[in-house]
Amino acid sequence: MEVYFSLDQDGYVTGMSSSSFSDNEVLLDLEESHPIFTDEIYAYQYHQGIDGGELVLDGAVKQEIIEEEEKKQQTPTDEELNAIALMELAQKVYGEG
Repeated sequence: MEVYFSLDQDGYVTGMSSSSFSDNEVLLDLEESHPIFTDEIYAYQYHQGIDGGELVLDGAVKQEIIEEEEKKQQTPTDEELNAIALMELAQKVYGEG
């Protein structure tokens, strides 16, 4: 399967498509079972070799992405914070009970 990957200045994947869409991109022919299709695509870095290029998973970057996502999930949304504030205000106004 031929896929275009856009890359940042360090060679990390910033996007992928079945058609060309960026100035800084590479075209790779990958098996449909390649892990990039089910993994954190932004943790992959393109490495140019003698026989062509390949995408290599950067484990440290993947861990950073996972930790950022976990932190986002643990952080209350504005809507949740507003609900908590309203509940606390109601308790102060109407008393505990």
